[in-house]
Amino acid sequence: MPTPTLPDVAAFEFTDVPFQCHWWAGHVDGRLLHDCPLLKLAGVGLQTWSLDILHGWHLGPLQLLVSLALNYCLDSNLWAPQTDGLDAKDKRHLSLLAIKAELFQFYKEKRKDPDWVWNLTLTMLGTYDNPSLHAKAAESHGLAKFVCHLLETHMDTFTSRMPENMARKGKYLFEAAKAANKLDTVFSAESRTFSRKQVQEALGTYLRFLRFYSKADGPTTPKCHFMIHLIQRALFKGNPRKYSTYRDESFNGLIAKIARACHRRTWANVIHWKRQGLHKKHRDLATAKMFQKSR
Repeated sequence: MPTPTLPDVAAFEFTDVPFQCHWWAGHVDGRLLHDCPLLKLAGVGLQTWSLDILHGWHLGPLQLLVSLALNYCLDSNLWAPQTDGLDAKDKRHLSLLAIKAELFQFYKEKRKDPDWVWNLTLTMLGTYDNPSLHAKAAESHGLAKFVCHLLETHMDTFTSRMPENMARKGKYLFEAAKAANKLDTVFSAESRTFSRKQVQEALGTYLRFLRFYSKADGPTTPKCHFMIHLIQRALFKGNPRKYSTYRDESFNGLIAKIARACHRRTWANVIHWKRQGLHKKHRDLATAKMFQKSR
């Protein structure tokens, strides 16, 4: 809080004070202060928690890849009209309309697919620097196949008309899209059990995807690491597409509340908040006494 003697709190570290001051703050990667109470139950451990392919893959790296690829195509200006007087936003919008035309033609050639996306807008795609895809998990599969088809069809154009570094990113995205579709093929096996060969194939395919995805400047989120554990556990838990993490999606909120309550940063924030309230109370009392004396 600013005071008459220190109006700028940012200058505190450069101010001489008659005491030593040590600041403490929890690290951004601070882990649990204590074990989650659920893990203290008999027979319950980390191995009993089922990793969820819905949030770990379909709503994670797969959607980021689709967003990266589509934003790459939009930023290339290969679909933009050459008309003068159009600003960048108009060009992106018209480019998206051209890409949507290719998307519907792709659907027409496939003839049947229950996971079609009919309303593809700029707000659904985020940006290349901050990729995101606002679509359902099932719709991401169809879009992943489409971006692979789109990049393959126009790869020669990317190579001939774009700078070398941008054309190289297109190749990385194409290889990542091929690996993502191959991983979906591995997971689409009808059998619930996974052999060691299938697990090794899935892991190798995913690591190949991750390699090209990161080379294309794809953000490596915790879900990228999450998928490695999911694939490794498939050897004894089975095909991750054959089981779900929770019986009800509403359980996600309950688990999140338990995790937040056990986290070290939550504890630290509560302590700081209470100390702040105590200091404010003392300061208000001191201000009131000074006001009474002045009267």
